[in-house]
Amino acid sequence: MAGLNSTGPGPSIRASIYEARQCLGLESEGSFQTYELDFRYRFNERFMIGAGVVRSSIDVTAEDTGWNGRIADTHRGFLVSGSFYLD
Repeated sequence: MAGLNSTGPGPSIRASIYEARQCLGLESEGSFQTYELDFRYRFNERFMIGAGVVRSSIDVTAEDTGWNGRIADTHRGFLVSGSFYLD
């Protein structure tokens, strides 16, 4: 096995967590979060494929002169990816 987040040929695993607390200058409270877990296989220095799972959620309450309200949503799904690297 080539190791975690390897740049050479072989398998790799990537786990990512993204979180944001501020929302485009609105007077708001809340958060946006994304969690990903990917398994990727790099065949050579130029081509890679991968698959994984993702969960995204948003929970924001805004009070602005043009809009007052709340948005709350969660999405769970699968990822399929392919990459071709150019020099």
